[in-house]
Amino acid sequence: MTLQEQYDQAAPRWATRLSALGFTPAYAALMAAAAPRHTGSLCDVGAGSGALSQAFYARFGAPKRHVLLDTSAAMLQTARAALPATTQIETEQALLADYRPQCGFDVTLAGHVIEHCPSPETALQQIAALTRPGGTVILAVSHPHICQIVIWLKWRHRWFRQDDVCAMAARAGLRLSRILRFETGVPARISRGYIFTKPTQPQETPC
Repeated sequence: MTLQEQYDQAAPRWATRLSALGFTPAYAALMAAAAPRHTGSLCDVGAGSGALSQAFYARFGAPKRHVLLDTSAAMLQTARAALPATTQIETEQALLADYRPQCGFDVTLAGHVIEHCPSPETALQQIAALTRPGGTVILAVSHPHICQIVIWLKWRHRWFRQDDVCAMAARAGLRLSRILRFETGVPARISRGYIFTKPTQPQETPC
């Protein structure tokens, strides 16, 4: 079974499972720690059931432009249904590497995405490329812990020390704003939150 098929199969119960494991308060804490300069446009990379986007909405309200990006059609359907029906949201079923928007985003989210990519460093560079100069990148990334072995048996993911994530981000042209250690639930053991900014270019042209 491919990774996409696994996520398609898991989609109907994904949000409930994330909440039971403690990711809902963890993602809320991550958004509370962020202070993006602009929040008008948002891209949720590997959107899953939309948990990170929901946390963004709760903190900052609905953006004017919102793209949910995922390889799983079932996950995209789940994520869209979890967000306000009155908000115009684009869904893109594509790999991160294949997505080419016309304009960059004020905020780019990626919850436990890079650790599933063939090249996590390339994935982080692609996430940075989606983000406009002056924008914000908010990540949740798997952190070393003995529990990761159990998760790996199903998902075959990777995990990274804080220094490694920060080094990859720096090479992608991102500047660290904050690292967040989650306080409760499973995220306290297996995840870290990261907030990066993309430096403003001297001759920035807004979309």
